[in-house]
Amino acid sequence: MSDRSAYLILRDPGFSFARLAGDMEQFGVVLANPTTKQATSLSLEGEQLPTSAREIEAAIENKQEITFQFWIDGDDDLVCELRRRDSFITEWYSFANPGAKRGWLIHLFLNRFVSAASGGGLVLEVLDIDGATAEFDWDEFAKRPERIPIGASVIVLPETAAQDVVAPDDYVRLTVNGLAVWCASELELTVRSFFW
Repeated sequence: MSDRSAYLILRDPGFSFARLAGDMEQFGVVLANPTTKQATSLSLEGEQLPTSAREIEAAIENKQEITFQFWIDGDDDLVCELRRRDSFITEWYSFANPGAKRGWLIHLFLNRFVSAASGGGLVLEVLDIDGATAEFDWDEFAKRPERIPIGASVIVLPETAAQDVVAPDDYVRLTVNGLAVWCASELELTVRSFFW
């Protein structure tokens, strides 16, 4: 799997699989592979298994982890892992080098971040488009946000949880609709273009 990732932690009442799927569909990213017309989950070994939206929802309702694919086109996917722990839902995405789709991918995840936050219960959202923070413990950071590691592309926290957070010097902080958004300075125009 790629180290390039996006990561969301939400309090359980704030999660909706239908909203997640709808957020992806707004950008043309779908659950069923456009070529095969089949939705697929992934086994622990990475084997594709036929699945459905209902089976994914049932796994989350039953507190089971599930890994599945969203499809950008017939060849390119976003691997998504959903898990429920205690009173939290975690969405974790892995993707290949976005190349020319970099700005599009940033907007896709910003759209998901803002939508998830509007449902209430946002804890943390991270986009690491270059895979620079693969070894960083985001679960621990979510419990006690203090210092943003160098390399994360975009980090979003509720404004109320962001008071003591320190970011690298070359990061820009924006405040939008009760959210604190940090981004690497080279991404500022891309991030601003999403919000304004």
